[in-house]
Amino acid sequence: MRVHEACKKTGLSRKAVHFYIQEGLVCPAKNENGYYDLSEVDLKTLKIIQRLRRLGLPIEVIHEAFRYPISLNFFPCIAMFINKSRKSMKWRPSWK
Repeated sequence: MRVHEACKKTGLSRKAVHFYIQEGLVCPAKNENGYYDLSEVDLKTLKIIQRLRRLGLPIEVIHEAFRYPISLNFFPCIAMFINKSRKSMKWRPSWK
């Protein structure tokens, strides 16, 4: 599927999809005419990236997750990000 179709299915902008391709998070094939041909796997990857970004994860952490998908290296990276985020936010439970 072409980029505009992936945008419709994911809700991402064209700019975001091209950014993730440029960053190497998604690696679709290219047609003879130079257009990207995104597979269903690419579409699922974009949806995962979208969810992780909504959680506030930076691109560097997402790169780490995709570089070592089964490795436990990803979890300390996420924990470190969450701890930094908690310290920078003035979070208080809603019940107080």
